[in-house]
Amino acid sequence: MRAIGLAVLATLAGACVAHAEEARHTTVTVYSIGIALVEDTRDVGFAAGRSTIQFPDVSAKIRPETASLAANGVTVVEQNFDFDLLTPAKLMEKALGQTVKIVRTNPGTGEQVEEEATVLSTQQGVVLKIGDRIEVLRDDGVPTRVIFDKVPENLRARPTLSILVASGKAGVRPATLSYITPGLGWKADYVANYDEHAGTLDLQGWVTLTNTTNVAYPDAKVKIATGAVSSGGLSGSRSPMRGNGAQEAGLSDKVTLFDLPEAVTIADKQSKQVGLVELKGVQASKVYRSVWSAEPGNQYSGTGKPAKAQVVLRFAAKDEAGREWRLPRGAFRSFVRDAKGEAQFVGETQIGDIATGGKVDAAISEAFDIEVQPKLVVVQQFGSSGRRRTMEYTVTNASDADVEVEIEEGGMRSDLRVVAESVRSVALDAYRRQWTLRVSAKDKAVLNAVIEEGR
Repeated sequence: MRAIGLAVLATLAGACVAHAEEARHTTVTVYSIGIALVEDTRDVGFAAGRSTIQFPDVSAKIRPETASLAANGVTVVEQNFDFDLLTPAKLMEKALGQTVKIVRTNPGTGEQVEEEATVLSTQQGVVLKIGDRIEVLRDDGVPTRVIFDKVPENLRARPTLSILVASGKAGVRPATLSYITPGLGWKADYVANYDEHAGTLDLQGWVTLTNTTNVAYPDAKVKIATGAVSSGGLSGSRSPMRGNGAQEAGLSDKVTLFDLPEAVTIADKQSKQVGLVELKGVQASKVYRSVWSAEPGNQYSGTGKPAKAQVVLRFAAKDEAGREWRLPRGAFRSFVRDAKGEAQFVGETQIGDIATGGKVDAAISEAFDIEVQPKLVVVQQFGSSGRRRTMEYTVTNASDADVEVEIEEGGMRSDLRVVAESVRSVALDAYRRQWTLRVSAKDKAVLNAVIEEGR
């Protein structure tokens, strides 16, 4: 039907339409599970009593059951989501069994011939009855227009939410439509350039926003939310979350919101990268680390193979002026300047959410010449149910420089305690303990620790 032009001789009508697009204010909170909360505020002219308000340009993937309209002195009676969009094919489908006008133009003479036709079928093409003959509307190069008397009431040029409201008084005032929609997502990416000689790092962070909702969000204030949000809890008939912060609303202690620095326009079917953070000259260091678990049957079995130490870039989320930053979780890619001053890619990892000014530990690669071997030396029983394990960690440094290696033991449950150690440890939290072992070049060093559980 590419050769068919459609002349529409009717417009959509409504009792009261939400106009004033220039006064539109949109806040979009994008969650990490591929859904978003949209808060769309527009100036709407309400009539006294009952009237229908039409909100065009809502997400085509809106969950209508999550929609909520808030306006002073207005009560919602009923709402309908009209997602059957106005297209040539849809117009023909809605005209099935009805009469339309066919106008053909002779390419040579420009003469136009107009006929009335009844639409018999739109399956795999359009079948028409014109007078006493049956004709298939073909793409044969002859300029053809189909003229309709009106647009069906349930066809919309744009996805539209129609809301029947009751208003105590007439007048124009702000109305906010809030709803949940799939089709909006985000991810964060960081690029770090580390100067080992200077001990500094430059960091650039981006947020990539992806929109597949079939509608654009112009000049939107965007928040990205990290943490655990149950999608099942958002699909029922309850009101959606408010964009001012899930933490403040008490919906989830694990949800953290990050505001993008400027309003952005998210076009439909677009991936947009927005600058999140740029830090220069941040004090940073390269750290060697080896992480193990205290769980029985794991490294305690004594059968674990030696493991290369991790190479970790460590820095605080602060810029050179001392301002502190928050960083959402994301991919972290690292470049290190070599002896010639040229940047070399050294690794990629994931970092978690970083609190304001918090410490970042990015394990970017493995050390080629530093190896850690755990060993369970002996297990002893004591008391009625106690067990005492003697652990040994041997660190081999095949490099030409002295190094310090952090050995971290996880899984330290409340009933586990370190009763003896060859190097003093520090508690990272309730479940992790860390020892720092200095190892000379081309040498080995051994860490011993005795860990008890039970009584």
